[in-house]
Amino acid sequence: MYVFGEGARADEINDSVGTTVLRPGWYDSAGNLLVFSLGGKAVYAADVVPDILVTGEKIEWGAGTWLEPRGNRTPAALRLVEPGS
Repeated sequence: MYVFGEGARADEINDSVGTTVLRPGWYDSAGNLLVFSLGGKAVYAADVVPDILVTGEKIEWGAGTWLEPRGNRTPAALRLVEPGS
């Protein structure tokens, strides 16, 4: 899975994922863009609004990653956690 925030460039997203996810420009949604992959190929993209994912600027996440609540914010902020971290 790949996670991008508001302001990510389309070329950054497409290069990271290895295929065209967005046309040239910027990801300008006030949320997160999640791109799911299987066998190294992008299979699904979802726009999550509002921006509730805490990623620590990391883009690529491995299999088995899960979400945990973080802080007392409403709506809740969710932190991505990988196995073994």
